Formats: sequence, C-alpha cells, structure tokens
Amino acid sequence: MGAYEIALAASNWSPVSIMPLARTQLALVTEEWNALSEQLPEEPSDEMTALIERIQEHMGNATGLANPIYASGQLSKALSLMGELSALLA
Repeated sequence: MGAYEIALAASNWSPVSIMPLARTQLALVTEEWNALSEQLPEEPSDEMTALIERIQEHMGNATGLANPIYASGQLSKALSLMGELSALLA
C-alpha cells in the first residue's frame, strides 16, 4: 500500500461535504447576477446577449446541486463570464 492509499483510506471526505460551500456560492453568484442584470441596457449587444446566454446556461446547470463539485465549477464559470459582461457595461 502506498502513502496515498493510506491517506485516502483514513479520510472520510465525501463530495457531500462540499454541499454547504456550493449553496453559499450559488447564493453569492445569484446575488451578483441580480445586481448585474439591473445594469443591462434595454437592448444588449450581440456580444452581451451571447454572454448572458452562457451565464444562464452555467447557472442552470448548477441549480440542481446533485453534484456539488460540478455545481461549484459551473458557478465559477458563470461568475467569470459575469466579470466579462461587467467589463462590457463599464
């Protein structure tokens, strides 16, 4: 048995242990999205529309939270795209 196998065997880590983090991240990303959507123009540019669609797709993928690791990754991607959208609005 190698050192990594011993460490893994002694660990009680589970993806479920990340669930509170994913829920907190979802709340923060949702709050950021709500603030950002209030700044959107009546008729966003094509580039903005594409970013909005991608953001909504990632957020939709994360809302189930069945897999908190996947959800966290999707929320990180959405937040990154929100940064790009925010830069376009500035």
